[in-house]
Amino acid sequence: MKKTKCALGLVAFATSVMALSGCGRATASKDGVIMTYTDANGNRTSYTAEDLLKNYQSYSSSLSSEFDKIYEVLVRHYYDQDAQSTKLASLKAEATNKVLSDKQKAETNAANNKTSYEAEFQTYLDAANVDNVDQLYEKYLYDEEKADFQNEIYNTYGTGDSSVNGYEAMKNGYYMNGTTLTEAFPESKDSNGFVWGRGSEGWLGTQMPYHIRHILIKLNGGGDKKYTQDRIAETANEGGETTKLTSTLFRLAGATIGADGKLTTDTDRWTFGSIAKSFSDDEGSAKNFGEYGIMEKTMAQDLVHEFKLGTYAFESLYSAREKASPEAYKLMPGLEEDAASAADVDTKQTLLDSNTTVYDYFANFDDDNDGHADGVGQIPFGAAIALYDTKKVVTDAAGNPVWNDNQDSFYPRNVIYNKYFNKHNVCVITPNVIGSNYKSALLDDASKASARTILGGYTLSADGKSVTAEDFKGSYSAQLGALPGFSVDTKNVLSGADFEHNVLTNEKGQVVLAVRAGAGSSYQGIHFMTVERSALNKYGLKLDGAKYVEATAADLGTVTDLGTVGGKKAEKIAYTGAATSLSDYYTPYAPNEVDYPKYGENKAVNTYVNFNKTETSEWSDRVKTITSAITGFNSNLNTYYFQRLCESGAITFADKDLEDSIKNFSVTKRQSSVDDNFETWKKNWLEYAEMLEAQQAQRFENFGTIKGELITELAAISYSQANQDVQTLDVTVAGTNNLAGLWKEGGACYYGK
Repeated sequence: MKKTKCALGLVAFATSVMALSGCGRATASKDGVIMTYTDANGNRTSYTAEDLLKNYQSYSSSLSSEFDKIYEVLVRHYYDQDAQSTKLASLKAEATNKVLSDKQKAETNAANNKTSYEAEFQTYLDAANVDNVDQLYEKYLYDEEKADFQNEIYNTYGTGDSSVNGYEAMKNGYYMNGTTLTEAFPESKDSNGFVWGRGSEGWLGTQMPYHIRHILIKLNGGGDKKYTQDRIAETANEGGETTKLTSTLFRLAGATIGADGKLTTDTDRWTFGSIAKSFSDDEGSAKNFGEYGIMEKTMAQDLVHEFKLGTYAFESLYSAREKASPEAYKLMPGLEEDAASAADVDTKQTLLDSNTTVYDYFANFDDDNDGHADGVGQIPFGAAIALYDTKKVVTDAAGNPVWNDNQDSFYPRNVIYNKYFNKHNVCVITPNVIGSNYKSALLDDASKASARTILGGYTLSADGKSVTAEDFKGSYSAQLGALPGFSVDTKNVLSGADFEHNVLTNEKGQVVLAVRAGAGSSYQGIHFMTVERSALNKYGLKLDGAKYVEATAADLGTVTDLGTVGGKKAEKIAYTGAATSLSDYYTPYAPNEVDYPKYGENKAVNTYVNFNKTETSEWSDRVKTITSAITGFNSNLNTYYFQRLCESGAITFADKDLEDSIKNFSVTKRQSSVDDNFETWKKNWLEYAEMLEAQQAQRFENFGTIKGELITELAAISYSQANQDVQTLDVTVAGTNNLAGLWKEGGACYYGK
């Protein structure tokens, strides 16, 4: 049997309240009432110490703190009153239906699994953490009562004013009650200076929601933490991963292979969504045109670090456009718990084997280990071309067995993949060719000449044991730069010597991020990600010439300034076009509702709700996603509800000790949640930094020199010609004209070294 320390604690708590009342202290009224609650309709409910016991569920799934006990009693006893009899009957019916549903499922499972009904029903009891069917019913009844009780908060934020939407208030952190701008989650003090606890900025300011889309190319043969010698399959029985990866990149760039065999512009460029639907291995998002959905800072089912933190690193540190946002610091790694700006770096949060702070590590990340801080990594588009050219190369020119006893690490496609794609730091795609492209049939003569020049910069020792000055970034190709995917001016996002030319964007001008990711044995692969709506773009982006820049409120329509509350400017926009503010992008209304933001003659603006959705049922599902995120963003929302009821006079205490206890628990719970969330945030960034540090340690020995674990690109170039003179390759590598030494014992490409 499950024993209940919680119920015993409540007995002690109630007994202490009754004892205090009996001692003559001014803690309760003469009739034993310790608390009263008056609802919006004027119905008053009185609570005695005895009510604590009578209306509290005495089993282990009940909540543990005094605050949660009182909140539960507040709700349960409220529905025991005559004024709520009709509503209670309805809620009891719902609870009964849920119990019957569990019983029916248990019967079905027993028949299907050839087990007993009792065993199957026990799984439902265990899931609810109760002992028997009566307790299960009571749990479901309280769930229904609590949801109904809080519905007034969700509907009008407890104001009784139908013009106030509770979801909007919780989303933004403020609301308009008539003409009064009011903070939704204040750090409030009573007349004695007693604080309820920390305030909150609301869902938008706290969770920083992102609307993300992605394409996942799984590597069925890929390995966890194989930073230098992973594999990408191609033969039919291995899934054709190389073909899928290259096809995805060609489509993203708007490229196709023309009649002359050269890579050229596709006159019918595919959208990111169409590519996702055709190629992504994430079945759930693929059918929704690549939509992952809403990504929040704190998520119940969190994403792998590369996907989530990689996006945050790009937005807050590497993108010159987004990191200019005054709220960018909220996404940055390595800051103090209550940081108010990017300057609030936690100097004690350092990597385990160095004194480098987590913030500095990401800010100064060196993608190619050349001593120059790159921050964001680079993947030359030429690497995709090299994969396309070498995807099926597994034998030498004469059809003889492959080199190095058939070690597939030396297959050209794997060499290229590991050097350019197998990187867990967030990367962008550049219109550059690489050395391996020097004779690609897909490229024009100018591009191939650039590739030869790259190889000419390599330095190979005479004995073939070492390769220095290895190139990782490639060289700009006008042929690639002319592809549609590189037509958007991105130099206001990434600029300087590393980004003199545009990086890859989708058909909407959104930068395509790439990252190698994986979750242990569950999956390994490469994500191509785009940000459909950034939490750092308050008014979205607008096209200015050939580049996308931050829009302003005036760009969206007529702006009404509502004032400032909690340090935030509140405003209302009468839209003149489809673009929306961040707040309205996550509207809790559907397009067929009156309050959905519109423009012109009742035209729906662009929001998360109607993104790629046209059916009423689909809109309803999207609204539920948003409202669930809003009501679930803070585990202590009920403390704010209670605070509001007390401050509005709806709840009054005759027992001062009880009141102080409630407030004390509210303070502690709010702070504890903030501390726990921050510790998780800090830990995740540290884990990600140490993953990248391990990656770099395997890839590089010192500046300009790769370690043996990362095989030189010259291995891919000379793979089928290891006994031939370098001149046959129509290129001269600095230091020697003979590549054969690479493959001899002790050479850079000798597998046993």
